Amino acid sequence: MTESLPDERKSVDGELLDDIKGLNEEQKTEVMATLEMYSGPLPHPDILKKYQDLYPQAAKEIIKNGVAESKHRRRLENIRVSVKLFLAIAGMVVFAVLGYLFLKWSFDLIMGGHAIVGSVFGGLGFISLLGTILTLVQSLTDKDDLKNSDKD
Repeated sequence: MTESLPDERKSVDGELLDDIKGLNEEQKTEVMATLEMYSGPLPHPDILKKYQDLYPQAAKEIIKNGVAESKHRRRLENIRVSVKLFLAIAGMVVFAVLGYLFLKWSFDLIMGGHAIVGSVFGGLGFISLLGTILTLVQSLTDKDDLKNSDKD
């Protein structure tokens, strides 16, 4: 679990885990009862109370900032999803037009006496467009579109 943490954090976590391993069961229970993990957009309530003690409006401003940040993140997510939807629709329209054109050109070639070239042109055009559409659908439906495509 500590592999993804920065080096300095790894050593602190490793030392803590080593210290806990050396305790008996009663001591482990006592330590675990006092260890507390908290994550979220707002500080832990105890920390928030300490800020409030230092500056009377601190808690209100911190909560207001947390709510504003949450709204901002949702707005950015909505924009990202809207752009992704627009690109999907635009891509499908472009591929539909290109597909029609490939089939029309293939038909024109076949009717012009070039049956083999028209068939190959139409078949390859159709297969390449189908492959592109399938790739586009896969990338657009992927739940994590922000992941890095390079394998590290």
